[in-house]
Amino acid sequence: MRAVRFTWKLFFGHVVLAAVVLGVCLWLVIAHFARHGDAEIAANDYSMIWRIGLIGLVGAISLALGLSILWSRRIHRLTASAHRLARGDLSAQINADGLDEVALLARSLERMRERLRRQLNTIEHQGRTLQSLLSQLHEGVVVSGPDGRIVLMNPAASHFLGLPADRSQSGSISPKASVEELIPDQDLRKMLLSGTDDDGRVLEKRLDLQSNDGVLSILARSWEIALPAATADGETLDSAERSVMGRLLVLTDITELTRAMQVRSDFVANASHELRTPISAIRAAVDTVLKIDVARDAEDAARFLRVIGRHTARLEALVGDLLDLSRLENPAASFQPSDLSLKPICEELYERWRSEIDAKQLRWRFDVADDCPKIFANAYLLQVVLDNLMENAIKFTDPGGKIGVGCRRQEESIEIEVFDTGCGIPHHELQRVFERFYQVEAARSSGELSTARPRGTGLGLSIVKHAVTAMGGSVRLDSIPNRGTKAIVTIPYPRRSLTQS
Repeated sequence: MRAVRFTWKLFFGHVVLAAVVLGVCLWLVIAHFARHGDAEIAANDYSMIWRIGLIGLVGAISLALGLSILWSRRIHRLTASAHRLARGDLSAQINADGLDEVALLARSLERMRERLRRQLNTIEHQGRTLQSLLSQLHEGVVVSGPDGRIVLMNPAASHFLGLPADRSQSGSISPKASVEELIPDQDLRKMLLSGTDDDGRVLEKRLDLQSNDGVLSILARSWEIALPAATADGETLDSAERSVMGRLLVLTDITELTRAMQVRSDFVANASHELRTPISAIRAAVDTVLKIDVARDAEDAARFLRVIGRHTARLEALVGDLLDLSRLENPAASFQPSDLSLKPICEELYERWRSEIDAKQLRWRFDVADDCPKIFANAYLLQVVLDNLMENAIKFTDPGGKIGVGCRRQEESIEIEVFDTGCGIPHHELQRVFERFYQVEAARSSGELSTARPRGTGLGLSIVKHAVTAMGGSVRLDSIPNRGTKAIVTIPYPRRSLTQS
């Protein structure tokens, strides 16, 4: 509609100008004939002059209409392009044909459009990069403005705070959301609100927050940051002097670290307790032996010496297990695998434990399948695993029972099974037995001769699990109380080596 009005304005302007010029010319011609010709000739000339003038007026009107339409189309296209630029549409190219001022203006607009397009692409790329980084951060990031409203919150922060997924989309939230509305924890709200008296220091606090995955241990740190000020209509000011102070809150998930520290603390406490028991018994026995007359009370002295020997052996076993566990958990430790023959390994295992097996009159069974004569593992780790499993099998099997070792091949692994017909383990405690110092007293105390069983260190199965993990394998227990236990160790074996063997 505006283009039509402009065309008619341009047309009427040309028509008025042509009419004025033509009228002046006709007036001059008529005035000239009036001064130099007679009346009759002048009348004929006047008629011709008026006809010529009328024809000229019609031609001028036609020409004005054509020129108006031609020029208005170019200006209309230029105006439409300028409107698109004003709306932020930088997709359409501006045509600039010709050498006149309109073409020069069109070329200037085209250069401006291209420059704006490149700048906008750069800004969008930077925005997407920032958004991608924020969304992939494992740390939660929350930024609040001086008015107590949330400026930015990434998905990790929403997860830590237990907020619904729609409250934090694409790394940002509604600018109208307040700290009190979104932050459930009072300590975090204080750390985010402006005016916190921290003297420029970083505030730090450890919190336990309820999230969608349960209770998380979070380390929260906050400090003041400078945010760009904005005008009433939302435009950001470039002047650094007009910045406002906000708050940045960083949430770090330290749940695994807290759990590891707790495990370490429990390990030290349990190890200290386990070491204190034999040491106290040895010290008490030694003090008693020193006070008695050995020549007169030789039987009592021998009994206390046996106590010392028994607790010394337990102390030695505990220290040995701790050293094995420490070596297995050392990140710098390297255990290179090699091809090992299974039959010699099982025969050596039997010879190492033969005296204990014969002492309890246990029946031994050795079953290695013909299709798995070799295993690809570290010799030291495999010996640690088999010795600990065999010790448990002997310890918790009553005299006359049966223990043994079996091996069989799977598609890309070898399964080694150490079994016994001992007291077994309750099903609900099969996973806990791999914890350090954990012992199933109730399950391991059934039977008539249970009181005669020596107490273990509680580290055997934990060592087995670490050793099997170091070989890239897995271990599981199948047990039925009062019927026996099977410890099944699965160790991966390369398909190429399986084929060659």
